[in-house]
Amino acid sequence: MDRQLTIWLQEHGSSFHWPLRFVSDLGPSPLLSLGLVVLYWCWDYRVMSRVWMIYLVSSWLTVCLKLVLQYPRPYWIFPEVRGLSHASGFGMPSGHSLVTTAVWGEFFRLRKISYVRAACVAVILGVGVSRIYLGVHSLAQVVAGIVCALGLLGIYPLLERRLSSRFQAFTIGKQLTVIFLGSLAAASAALAARAFAMNFDLPDEWTDRALEKRPRDGPLNPFDLRLSIISAGTVLGFLGGYRLLVHWNRDQRARDWNSRLKRTLLGSLIMGPIVFGERYGMTAETLAGWPMTARLALHYTFGVTAGSLVSLGLPMLFHRLRW
Repeated sequence: MDRQLTIWLQEHGSSFHWPLRFVSDLGPSPLLSLGLVVLYWCWDYRVMSRVWMIYLVSSWLTVCLKLVLQYPRPYWIFPEVRGLSHASGFGMPSGHSLVTTAVWGEFFRLRKISYVRAACVAVILGVGVSRIYLGVHSLAQVVAGIVCALGLLGIYPLLERRLSSRFQAFTIGKQLTVIFLGSLAAASAALAARAFAMNFDLPDEWTDRALEKRPRDGPLNPFDLRLSIISAGTVLGFLGGYRLLVHWNRDQRARDWNSRLKRTLLGSLIMGPIVFGERYGMTAETLAGWPMTARLALHYTFGVTAGSLVSLGLPMLFHRLRW
């Protein structure tokens, strides 16, 4: 059934190829990252800090689950399925569906306006359909991603209620220490998942078929930890910076729509090249000659730096400029 659905969508959806590609980018992508950054600066930063944590946790969880489950993508195994998008990691669960459902599902919970909720559902379903059309996920993988995200959205508030007051009772030094240890634990768990996955022998027919259909992408690299390590580093930088601003009692709220526009323009000019540069400049191909330890250190440092810039550096600049 999964294969027939993908083939049918590819046969009948070619006229909507670019709209579906755009919808796919409403999931984890530089576009989504930059959008969440702007909302953090211009909307309710306390609410958006929670959305950001869900975004980072779901991104990290995606990589770990893929490494443990080790399922192929449809275009790796079915000759009739075309690979219409680059995808080098394992297929189960769909990371786009997991992250999209987690982030947009949190917006669904936060905003009780009917048209906002309808838009959130449309994005979640649209991203799932687009991933099936592109040949990078089966229906089962998309459903698995949605289910994992719903589980995360159910567990996160429970943990927050149980741990938040206890955490906030700590001194700022202890808070930063806990955040640092949590970040290291996330990075260590990703490394453990990769060590487990390395015992898996990637079938030659998977790599051959993927390379035949998308030769410009090069060989598959499903053991890459870039996203999970960057996410772990960003947790430290973002949450650490956020807690420092709360501790210093710096009000991050934009004063008016003029301030929001200024923050969006200046912040996008600074963060845009950083976000898109990481996506296209820090790939496994561009860092192929680097030792693994150096690559991991670079990814982690990038995450810490980018996260602290979003939650601490630029808000301090906006505060100084009285925006």
